[in-house]
This record gives sequence, structure tokens and C-alpha cells, in this order.
Amino acid sequence: MRTLIVLFFIGAVILNTPEVASASEAISTEESTADYLAIQRVFLQEDFSETNRLSEAFLSRYPDAPGATRVALWRILSLDRIGEKQQALAKIRLLMERLPQTDALWSEAVFWDGEISRRSQETARAARAYRRLLEKSANSQWTSQARMGLGLVCIQEQEFEKAQEHFRKVSTDRKATPLGQEAQVLEGLCLLRLRKFQEAASFLEPLMGSLQQANLRAQAFCYLGESFSGLKDFAQALTHYRAALESTDSPWEAVAQFGVGWSAAELNRCQESVEAFDRYFSLRLKERRAEALFIQGRCLLQLGKEREGIWRLKQMSSEFPGHPLALESGLIVSERYRLERRWDLAKQSLHALLRQHPEGRRRAKVLVSLGRLALDQTNVAEARTVLQLAAKTDELAVKQEALSGLAEIQVFLGNFQAAEDLYEEAMWLDEESAAAVAAAYRVARLRLDMNDANGAIAILQRLESTAQGRLKEDAQIGLVAAYLAQRKDMLAKEIIRKIYAEKPSQMMSGRVAYYEALLTLGEGNELLASQFCRDATLWAIHTEEGFEAKLLLIEMEGAKSQSVCSGH
Repeated sequence: MRTLIVLFFIGAVILNTPEVASASEAISTEESTADYLAIQRVFLQEDFSETNRLSEAFLSRYPDAPGATRVALWRILSLDRIGEKQQALAKIRLLMERLPQTDALWSEAVFWDGEISRRSQETARAARAYRRLLEKSANSQWTSQARMGLGLVCIQEQEFEKAQEHFRKVSTDRKATPLGQEAQVLEGLCLLRLRKFQEAASFLEPLMGSLQQANLRAQAFCYLGESFSGLKDFAQALTHYRAALESTDSPWEAVAQFGVGWSAAELNRCQESVEAFDRYFSLRLKERRAEALFIQGRCLLQLGKEREGIWRLKQMSSEFPGHPLALESGLIVSERYRLERRWDLAKQSLHALLRQHPEGRRRAKVLVSLGRLALDQTNVAEARTVLQLAAKTDELAVKQEALSGLAEIQVFLGNFQAAEDLYEEAMWLDEESAAAVAAAYRVARLRLDMNDANGAIAILQRLESTAQGRLKEDAQIGLVAAYLAQRKDMLAKEIIRKIYAEKPSQMMSGRVAYYEALLTLGEGNELLASQFCRDATLWAIHTEEGFEAKLLLIEMEGAKSQSVCSGH
């Protein structure tokens, strides 16, 4: 979690020689001093393999030399740095058995016993060492370091409130020092882990102007990004993750790149998200790779890059078959096949998922997709049976999707009121969920179909101000459609200007192009309307707008041909 500077454990050791000593004793002391200084030099150069080799020889030759304890510590720390943690722990245990509490290096040795144990995931041993130091050497220069370590152990044990107390004590005792500032940032982390997102943001933001170390600033910016993500304020999250990247060669680069990719995707800034995840993949990390592949795949699909998006999602499922997102990836791939009317491939994909997930919530999710696929093929009876099975799940989000699917059947049958009732039932299950927002949008579109534009607009305005990402885009598109239905072209144009000001994705631009085609056609500009329709069919190919634009384009070209044939 934090970088420990090697200078913390470099101490001055005075190698005294008695006033009366034999010539051989003087030579021995002189040689041990030279060897000691050589080890110190390579240790400071962070050549830990060489430090280990020279220290072993020194301790074998001069086990009782004045600097032997310091050399033993250097060797232990070098073993830790070269990955020989068990050896390091064994050596420090032997050192502590023979080192008296009165020794000047006792406190430091106890601290490193705790620190190496903590980094080796031996949290019980680490906690014992830290507490021993706090109890036996409360005024040591290592006390605050030990308390920091104890706080980090508490984080590992998920005892975040206890950790917070330790960090607050350190930040109070070591105010305005690098260690005190690090403790403050870690106190912010504790608030995050307690899911107190607003409190974490309010605590961390005032610190940013005073943090002196670039890496610590990057760390704090990442925690702020996570805080605002928790608050669903992805614009603020994105700002802070970007700020974290201003520190070059920061150990927090990977976290920040992932955060940029995540936040940009939530804001539907798909190109920025794709680029951020490309940089993340270049770091060649396994951590959160599954999530990164999944999010990037979805964004590529949003950008209309079907082949690349499906490839990413299949790659995610292949590399991480047991990951929860593997199912989501499979469902998205089958959905693309469904939208492309490649129904055999969609069905094969879904049946493969059913074999992998034969029961429970995951099975219900697959059934929802199978039900929608059956409805697309106008097999109403099969669709109803499958969706009713899915609706029996205890998982609210899946139940909402199943009820919305049953509502779609009623829309298909022309039973708009029955459809609205089912959508509202889905919404009531969990009004804050994404499925509820999607159901509310469908209710608004239903009201448009039933010539209740005012009712539709009231719902869409609420969604436009509260929803994020694709759902917000749907609400904006719905408002444009509603204003056009009321012949309020200026209000429709105002929403379109607002959409463009927010730098929409290519797919969103394609959806908007259809409504611009309607507006320009109403103004008598058929040439420009045709171009807008072509843009919509190119960029929004698998959306309602893309389909309607294709029909409108055929209608306009047919009318033009008739006009030519009739001689007008």
C-alpha cells in the first residue's frame, strides 16, 4: 500500500576500538569497518542480492562486530526485497530471540518484524509485533510507523473503523509530515471501505492542496475518483482519475487508467473509455482485466465496432469462464446476433449459456433473453411461457427484466394499457434500479403511442435529469420524439443542440440524425433529410431510429421515383 524509503532503516553505527588493543584486533576492526561500509553502499544502491551475499559473509566472519545487528537487519530487508519473505521472517525471528530490549536497534527490528509479516499476509504475527512496539517502546521514533502498520493490518482484516482510529492518531501526532499526510489519505480510504462516499469525498478534497508527494496525490485522487463513483457522479470521478494520471511513473497509474475507462463508459464517452483501457492493457496486469475487457467490449459495440466489440467479449468469456461477467458477455453477444436477426446464432449462444447455468438467477437471466428472441420471431406463446418462468426468480433485477419482457408481448399484441401495468409493476419492485429506469422510459414511449405526449414528456424530463449513460440518452431521444409529436420543433431542436454539446457517441449521433431528417423533411429539404437518414442507418444500425430511418429513406426514394416517372 505504501512505499517504505530505505533511508528509514539506515542508522549511524560507530565502530569504536579500545585504546589498548593488540595489532591483530586493530586489523580485524579495520577490516570489519571496511566490509560494513561496502555493505552499506550496495544496500543504499538497492542492490539487494549483493547486499544479501556480502551480509552473509560479514555475519559469518564478524558475528560479534559492533555493526553486526545493523548488517543482520540489512540482510533481512534485502531478503524481503528479493522475494525471499519466508527466509526474511525466519532470520528476523532468530534476531529477535537474541536481541535485548535495551539494544538501540530493538524498536526498529520489532517494526520490521511487523512490516515484513504484514506484507507476507501473516497479519496475526504483524499485529503482535506492532502492538509489542507500541507497548514496550511508546516513545520510539518507530512508534508512528508501527501504528500505521497496525492500521494497515486492520484494513487487511476489514476492520475499517479500528484502522481509521490508528490513522487519525498518526496524522495528529505527525501533523504536516509526509507520514501524517499518508495517514490522512488512508483515513479517507477507510471511509470509502465503509461506503461513506460523501464523507470520504468531503474529507479528502480539502487535503489535495497540501499533499507534498506526487505519488500520494495520485493515491488521493484515485480515492476521490472512487468516492464520486460511489455517489454516481461519474463526471467528477473522471476528473479526479485524470488528475491522478498527471503524476508520471506513479504506482497508481493502473488504478487511474481503469478509473478513467470505467467513468468514461458510465458517461457514455465510449471512445475515451476504449483508449483508456487500451493503455490499461499495455501495462500487462491481470488485476481487473476481466472487467476491463467487458467494459471495453460494450463500448466498442456502442461505437458501432461490432467485430472488435464481440471479439473482446468473447475473449473475456474465454479467459475468465468462471467470472460473473462471463454470463453478461455471452448475453450481450447473443443480443447482437438477435438485433442482426441472426436468430440461429443467438439461440445457439443462449442454449450454450443455459447448459453452463442450469439453475438460479443466472438461468433466469438467460430465459429473459430467450423470451425476447422468441417474441422477435413472433412466437408469442413460447415467449410468454419462457418469460413467466423467468419472472419466478427471487432476484429483483431479473424479475424486473422478465416483467418488462412480458410487457413487450402486450405491446406486440396491441394491449397498451396491459403493457403499461406490467412496466409499472416492474418499476415498483425497485424504483432506483436501472431496470426500473428502462421500464419508465418504455412507459413514456407507450404514452407517445397512445397520443399522450404530455404524460410522456413529464416522465422523460424526470429521466433526463436523473439518469446516466445510455438511459439518459434514451430519455433525450424520447423528448425529441415527444416534442415532434406535439409539433414543437423549436423545443426538439433545443434538445438536439444540448445532445451535441455533450459530445455524443457515434451511435447517439446516428439516432439523433433520424429526428433531424424528420425536421428537415418538414422544412422541405429532402436532400438533407436523405443524408441524415443515411447517417442514421450507418451509425445507429441496430436501433429503432436506424430502422425507421431506413424505412423513411425507402419511402423518400420511392416518392422521388414516382415523381420522375409521372414527369413531375
